[in-house]
Amino acid sequence: MKILYVATVLSHICQFHLPHLQMLKEQGHEIHVAAHDNLAVKNGLQLLYTDRHIEIPFERSPYDPRNIAAFRRLRALLAKEHYDIIVCNTPVGGILTRLAALKSRRQGTRVIYIAHGFHFYKGSSKKNWILYYPLEKAMARLCDIVITINNEDYQFAKKHFPERVEHIHGVGVRENRYHPATEAEQAEMRRAEGLSKDDFVVICTGELNRNKNQTTLISAAALLKNKIPNLKVLLAGNGPKEADLRRQIEAVGLDNVVKLLGYRTDLEKLIPAVDVVVSCSKREGLPLNIVEAMLCRKPVAASVNRGNSELVDHGVTGYLQQPEDVKAFAKHIYHLYKDKSLAERMGEAGCRKAQSYTAAAVKKELSNILSSMPETKDMSAIQKQLWITEQEILDVIDKVCVENGLRYSLGYGTLLGAVRHGGFIPWDDDIDVMMPREDYERLIKIWPSAAPEGYLLETERMFDDYVNNFLKIRKDHTTYLQFESERKASHHTGIFVDIFPADRRAPGPISRRLQKICFAVNLLYNRGYAQKGGRTAFVQRLLLSFVPKQYHRRLSNWAGEKSRKWTDNTTCELVFPCTIRDCSRFYPADLFDHLEKIPFNGKEYYAFRERDLFLRTRYGNYMELPPEDERVWKHYPILVDFQRNYEELEAGV
Repeated sequence: MKILYVATVLSHICQFHLPHLQMLKEQGHEIHVAAHDNLAVKNGLQLLYTDRHIEIPFERSPYDPRNIAAFRRLRALLAKEHYDIIVCNTPVGGILTRLAALKSRRQGTRVIYIAHGFHFYKGSSKKNWILYYPLEKAMARLCDIVITINNEDYQFAKKHFPERVEHIHGVGVRENRYHPATEAEQAEMRRAEGLSKDDFVVICTGELNRNKNQTTLISAAALLKNKIPNLKVLLAGNGPKEADLRRQIEAVGLDNVVKLLGYRTDLEKLIPAVDVVVSCSKREGLPLNIVEAMLCRKPVAASVNRGNSELVDHGVTGYLQQPEDVKAFAKHIYHLYKDKSLAERMGEAGCRKAQSYTAAAVKKELSNILSSMPETKDMSAIQKQLWITEQEILDVIDKVCVENGLRYSLGYGTLLGAVRHGGFIPWDDDIDVMMPREDYERLIKIWPSAAPEGYLLETERMFDDYVNNFLKIRKDHTTYLQFESERKASHHTGIFVDIFPADRRAPGPISRRLQKICFAVNLLYNRGYAQKGGRTAFVQRLLLSFVPKQYHRRLSNWAGEKSRKWTDNTTCELVFPCTIRDCSRFYPADLFDHLEKIPFNGKEYYAFRERDLFLRTRYGNYMELPPEDERVWKHYPILVDFQRNYEELEAGV
């Protein structure tokens, strides 16, 4: 497969994803990386295990207008390369990639977003929740899988996000680099850094910025300098707060205690030789520096946040305190200085816990997630088998209707395919059937006794989570999932044929307006969520919020009944109210009175005699083929099985 990794800056890929890239490369995949190259300021950081790097001039600020050019360049790249899987990361890179990949997803590309720590979390500001939660939830709909790297994010996203959510234990720390060192090795490491054997060394790694909050550690060191005479504090990293931190160090007289190491790519030569690892961060997704410390059997003094709190067991593998609690940091660092056996026990406990967060463990988790994604880029074989199964269902519908005197016609894309192609549209993936309302209702009543075993009829009247206002006939012991939410569906999720009812249009202008309102209410409250963007989505969400969720289906059913008041008036035009747009398309009252059999994929089925009128009303110049880039599947499946239903797949039958 051809796989693209995207991030705002290239250093992110190099720092956090090299184990992933190595695994994918070893599996034989072609790996591309798209990001802004900032490695010149990262002191030797290198991009490995990659076939190609594409420069995309992302800017970290989402408000920077230069991101428009970055978006266009990325969209052109996706259109040209036709990736099988796209893995996007970081806020700006993640959002722009998912937007740029909209067309690619329709053509079969799978999109994964790795969330390295949501900006909304327990204890974050209301502003963060208001800004970032709706954005992340909306953007989750634009990818196939959201992968979280800490448990708090996973539990929240799994409950509140619409698409599939998975969890991996961080991004993986390479255990062949970070591991305990012998006393002789530690002594050599210290000599290389100008440290003595008797120094009590504390290290804090990370970008020098407000979030990493190194100022708390400097203040704690000021309290400890007289209690720990041989104290040495190392700050590894560079960033915008470097000048401020230098001024603080000078102001509290710690020039001989605190040392700024700059950006380092060789921390595995330093971490095993220190005594304590400290993190004062205000926000962390799942911090690598803590895992690195634990793998080296070092105790940790860390701030309370979701990432640190997942890794550090207070009093067992280290200590936790609030990010700004200088006295608590000083107190716990001093405890570890005084009690060497306690520090060793904490280091041992931390090393055991860190095994779940190693590169080997995370690569296995990621590999399992990727292998669970169907390779549907080339769908030709699956498409042909789908057509066979769907036509099998159509044969059953035809037989039941003919035997019971029910009228039906091929509809929508299926009728268009029959007229223009003599069968399925080559890029179509389903079968549509249409029936007059009275025959549609009779079919619902007689199906259990008239249909052969193994073919199931479903409507919105049977299941609260069935979101369509038309019925489906499904084949048992098959699976066809289009959305992650269907994994939790109470209704069957097998391969299906859609049957759309035709209702009578209201006869007068006022009644027509009221009928259209009823159609809209029926569609909205049956579906239960806002479907479109912009102002339309806002209005839909507002209307949904006015009615408690437990009454949505009741209101939808009531509106549906009111819209069908004219079913018995055979002089009224016909309308198929399956979408808002279709509610404004009208057809002759006697459309179903004149049916004839036409060829479709080697067999014959009933269709309107006035099919030219129907197709022109619905599609305009229907004999003209769409542009080539639009000849793609409209309902790309995430899971297809032709022998087992979803429950059987889950049970391993």
